[in-house]
Amino acid sequence: MKDRNWLEVDVGAVRSNIRLARSCIGDKKLIGIVKADCYGLGAELAIYLEDMLDSFGVATLEEALSLRQIGICKDILVLGGVKAEKANINKAIKNNVTLSLSDCESASRCDSLAREIKERLKVHLAVDSGMSRWGFLPEKYDIEKVFSLKNLGIEGVYSHLVKADEKNDDKSAAQMRVFSKLCERLKKNTGFDGLTHILNSAGIFRYPDAYSNAARLGIAMYGYAPSEYFYNVGLEECVRWYARIVSVRRVKKGTGVSYGSTYVSDKDTTLATVAAGYADGYPRVLSGRGRVFFNKKTYPVVGRVCMDQFVTDAGDDDLKTDDIVELAGKNIRVAEIARKCDSINYEILSRISNRTERFYINVPDNIKNTH
Repeated sequence: MKDRNWLEVDVGAVRSNIRLARSCIGDKKLIGIVKADCYGLGAELAIYLEDMLDSFGVATLEEALSLRQIGICKDILVLGGVKAEKANINKAIKNNVTLSLSDCESASRCDSLAREIKERLKVHLAVDSGMSRWGFLPEKYDIEKVFSLKNLGIEGVYSHLVKADEKNDDKSAAQMRVFSKLCERLKKNTGFDGLTHILNSAGIFRYPDAYSNAARLGIAMYGYAPSEYFYNVGLEECVRWYARIVSVRRVKKGTGVSYGSTYVSDKDTTLATVAAGYADGYPRVLSGRGRVFFNKKTYPVVGRVCMDQFVTDAGDDDLKTDDIVELAGKNIRVAEIARKCDSINYEILSRISNRTERFYINVPDNIKNTH
């Protein structure tokens, strides 16, 4: 029911972006990053992409388990840290979820817990090649010790690029050299022959031939550029965010609008109240800065954005209750909203709340008929 505000997510566009990424990386495996409910677009979207991806990546064990609950069968890698306790290890093993390890202590603990339940835990080893966020340090040899732990199945080694999305990238080349040398060392010293991945969305389009046999496709899968440097690579944005007008009133010059009356009309005008607010993910920072699109025109957001609604000034135009305005999409790009919020498209999308309904459009018939 399209009641207050909702997203239309173009599945066909997402699938096109996957094809584009594959055309860049050749025979590398492609890991679709679907953390934060597919960057705010709804975890169900993953169902319509599974046939095109080799595996999925998420941030938490809970996200992985949610994907299993909706029927995702392919491998799922948890890219964030998971507390090494028996309940978590048991859930990961029983649901065929792969965890990430970043140090010997947590690796040893996970190995012991897996041994207690007489099972083997699948893991990838995270390597800190320059992010300084987490991961084994490549210059040390403690990562080799993990390969001696019998109840861990080491299926991959990965790292993350720091500046691949920036025009003046002075980090990636060194990171990729460090990563490739480490992987070759592991192959020589331990016989490791699993997945290797360091490329993110920016890396896929900028350094497709980098050493690795897999790549992680995140924000670009949904059609959004990692930065303005990638605006022309051929991505198709997939989101249309709409909201309903719930009140229209004609007011006199000098009328204050919303909390604090931070906006006062400078003439007689028509005010339209839109059913979206910061609890829906529409940023409060857009108070007095944002705009909506309706009937080939844009109208400014006036006054403060509230928790559940905001007001737009329609001037003398004839807007009506139940008219539908665009909050983001073809006419108001997510990148524009991000700039006005001094943020990035990742944050704008991932903050759209669960009370905003999601509708999936342009789903191929052969996919639709199997779900």
